[in-house]
Amino acid sequence: NYVFNAAMPDVDGDEFLDILVSELNTSPGTGNFYWYEDDNNDPFDGSTFTLQPAFTTTIGNPAAAMVHDLDGDGDNEIILSSGQSATSTQLVYFEQLGTPSPDPSGTFGTECILDATQSQTYVFAVKDFDQDIDGDLDIATIAYNSDDLTWFENNPPPLGIDEFDFEQFGIYPNPASEELYFRGYNEAVDVEVFDLLGKSILATRILPNEGLGVSSMQNGVYIIRVNNATVFKFIKE
Repeated sequence: NYVFNAAMPDVDGDEFLDILVSELNTSPGTGNFYWYEDDNNDPFDGSTFTLQPAFTTTIGNPAAAMVHDLDGDGDNEIILSSGQSATSTQLVYFEQLGTPSPDPSGTFGTECILDATQSQTYVFAVKDFDQDIDGDLDIATIAYNSDDLTWFENNPPPLGIDEFDFEQFGIYPNPASEELYFRGYNEAVDVEVFDLLGKSILATRILPNEGLGVSSMQNGVYIIRVNNATVFKFIKE
């Protein structure tokens, strides 16, 4: 394989610089995307690194990668682009999991597709910047076989009220695979589900003790807004 991109971000949020690597291959679909974790040695004495399990992705030839906290939850997301021609998936992201944030173990959720609608091939540049000056980071890409710069607006839902009893009110189970339930609500609630870039996935009304079906959703991290105010994060697996 051909190392296309190597960078030294703090992948797992432990204040030590790790190594993030993407590999292309002349055979479509056989590239790799992985990282080496800094073993927390004294940088003045020389750090050592441990290879971590490769990320599982539908992108056959990983190219450019970026690590930043795009959703403002205190830990990192990893954005990965495709370096393969005629592929349907150009951009994906991996949400860092763990409580509290950031998670020093560097555990990431399953791949979430950010874009599979463009005709871009060979997306060789990914950059984050606040294009619309609204206080959060957006994403821009440039592709080898395209004359366009494409940008994606980061539009997360509002964070809700400041004072809220998360012990009395909440969602469960989390992670969920079939149904998600709402604790503490004694009347019907209006529920809207967003992906991490603020796109509305579904909106419905849930009765007391009724579950929200999530089995048809892709695996990943989602935001749920209840009664247009309170926000929870949940993992579909």
